[in-house]
Amino acid sequence: MTAFARLLCRCLLWLTLPAFTTASLASTELVLDSSFTHKDLIEHVSFLKDASGQLSVQDVLQQQDAFIAYSKQTINEGYSRDAWWFSFRLYNNEQKSAQWWLNIDYSLLDHIDVYEVEAGANTPRMIARTGDKLPLASRPAQTSTFAFPLQLSPEREYQYLVRVQTDGSYCASGDPRVV
Repeated sequence: MTAFARLLCRCLLWLTLPAFTTASLASTELVLDSSFTHKDLIEHVSFLKDASGQLSVQDVLQQQDAFIAYSKQTINEGYSRDAWWFSFRLYNNEQKSAQWWLNIDYSLLDHIDVYEVEAGANTPRMIARTGDKLPLASRPAQTSTFAFPLQLSPEREYQYLVRVQTDGSYCASGDPRVV
């Protein structure tokens, strides 16, 4: 698997309002409700290796069949200059909007792009473009790790695409945690 997949192993979602629950509807879909406070995403992540580093988010959306479900317990791909795309789906099972956070607990990633695609829409929305090569002000949350806000409308499904590219190691240290 890729370096970012290892990172996503270290990733978790946490709810700032109600906590969240998980129930797999599909291999990568996570159903969120108020029964949990956080969840490790590794079981819900699929990946696509972009050896050229040139794929756009539109290219990736057209290659959904090329994504592979991640089957390891951690994401550790060592050193790689490839770009890695990670995909996961969330469904807000509540009757009210909820804010969750995607936390990537590895601070040495050079470039991270996070996109959201609402079910039925073909246009991805960029949530953030950040990384350790960019100013701290580029981070949605001013933390030592990477945290991204996810606004979910009631009873809606979303796909998230995360692109990671770095010159260093794709090692993630520590357990997933609530920020």
